[in-house]
Amino acid sequence: MPNESMKRQFRLDVLLMVLISFVNSFNVPNAFATGNKNFGELVEIGGGRKIHLECRGTGSPTVVLISGTRGAHDDWTDLIDPNHPAGAPKPGESAVFSQLSKFTRVCAYDRPGTTRNDNTVTDSTLVPQPTTAQQGVADLHALLTAAKEPGPYVLVGHSWGGLIARLFASTYPDEVSGLVLVDPASEFLKISLTPEQWATYIKATKKLIESKGLEAPDHARTLDLLRRSPRIPTIPVVVLTSDKRFDFGAGGPETWAAWRTAHDRLAKLLNAKHVSDTNSGHAIQMEQPRLVIESIKGVVEAARKSARGGDFAGLVDIGDGHKMYLKCGGTGSPSVVLVGGLRASADDWSISDKSKPTVFTEVEKFTRVCASDRPGTPVGEKPSRSDPVPQPTTAKDAVVDLHALLGAAGEAGPYVLVGHSYGGLIVRLYASTYPKDVSGLVLVDALTEGLQDAETPEQWAIQRKLIEGDVRESVAEYPALERIDVDRSFNQIRAAPPPRSIPLVVLSADRPWGPQVPSMIVAGKLPADIPPDFGYVTDAAQKKAQERLAKLVSNEKHITNTNSGHEIHKEQPQLVIDAIREVVEAVRS
Repeated sequence: MPNESMKRQFRLDVLLMVLISFVNSFNVPNAFATGNKNFGELVEIGGGRKIHLECRGTGSPTVVLISGTRGAHDDWTDLIDPNHPAGAPKPGESAVFSQLSKFTRVCAYDRPGTTRNDNTVTDSTLVPQPTTAQQGVADLHALLTAAKEPGPYVLVGHSWGGLIARLFASTYPDEVSGLVLVDPASEFLKISLTPEQWATYIKATKKLIESKGLEAPDHARTLDLLRRSPRIPTIPVVVLTSDKRFDFGAGGPETWAAWRTAHDRLAKLLNAKHVSDTNSGHAIQMEQPRLVIESIKGVVEAARKSARGGDFAGLVDIGDGHKMYLKCGGTGSPSVVLVGGLRASADDWSISDKSKPTVFTEVEKFTRVCASDRPGTPVGEKPSRSDPVPQPTTAKDAVVDLHALLGAAGEAGPYVLVGHSYGGLIVRLYASTYPKDVSGLVLVDALTEGLQDAETPEQWAIQRKLIEGDVRESVAEYPALERIDVDRSFNQIRAAPPPRSIPLVVLSADRPWGPQVPSMIVAGKLPADIPPDFGYVTDAAQKKAQERLAKLVSNEKHITNTNSGHEIHKEQPQLVIDAIREVVEAVRS
């Protein structure tokens, strides 16, 4: 257990560590790459086939709109005029697609053989008919993957599209965070109808099969396959049911009750919110778009809260019985992950000087934020809350642990990673190792291999000694204390792929250490064998290292006027908070 002598040693470690962080006067204009763009185009999904996809807006989860039989993407962009319900639907700003794009990412697409509301056939490559919902799932998954539209998804399925949405959720449960089923087809229709009525219904669906290649769902095969599909996991679900009778092909008015009974059974199976007072016929999304929009918005918000919401602080089993401490708060996407410096716990982001706001508490006001204890990071005078591991460790070890921790805790990406000091090295390696999971970086006076490259071997030997610190007394009392192999960690980042172009802010300390080192040696705050001029050596090397760090990507922002020493997140927390907010907003836009 750490005692008072260890506490003094930790303070010395901090003093030694600050020597690697100094002034950098290189300024770069602020410019960030845009996020997902609005587009509507044919996407190659493999096998020479193309499917038309329309996407708009930003945010997570992405809403995917799945139309009914032969319905194209304009089933979600058009509206039915209540004064002329028999007329052709027309585009409208209050339509589902347009309104959803204002609060999250939304996509709609044209399955093969579908027709637009003007009765023209869509441009998606035709396939042999009839098709099953399982084929629809395979095509949709291939389309979203090829278009690089990442999950999690809230799937919204109308009629036949409801079966596709459900089967997608059972086939790819980790990619779906919610369902909205708009007057959906289901397996319960068969048991709600008489055998004769069901036979009439299937006969009606088979009449859709024709040589022109227009979509013809194979309900019978689909339902047989559906029975063998895994059950959908517990996610937010809403079922909307039409309350104005329409002919769905099973016979006369006497079959209408079976349609609504089937929905009652489906809602019970899925533990769904069931909205049956819709004042609408079958095309609820075009007749009562506001009802559908509000239902989707509710599921999106529930999905966000479930995936990233709710304050949490505690141990998480990351595998093999190994547990790590994690603290999370706030809601929203992208999630911000704070990674502290050497021997810094999660609490390091909840500390500031002179009653200034703390980074963790301010960031959780505008998005989800998490921080963790790496093994061996003390909490005040107490040992780390995370299970001990053999020391020393490397940046790669930290990346592996962090990835396992976030996955085990269900904290889904994309992430904006914020790294201070040694944590900066960790987040850079994480971004190179898991590029699809990282959408932005903030580096707070980060340790970088450029420091070693800017010094002679003799100078680096001194620098490494200062970084690692003399922790012999502390280790004797607390063997699990975090120690790092700096050289191996630097080699790991050198061997990693270059980072992709993502929003990046680099903050560099601007308080020089050259003039301070002699007095620190005299006061016993630094070892007596440190050359008195070594602070100037570090100043020069750190300036070069930070300039190089700020050129990692082409659209970075470098803040050098920080009025701070090494611990910018404590001395000038608002600078760090503003940088994080800027990157989060860049990712969202």
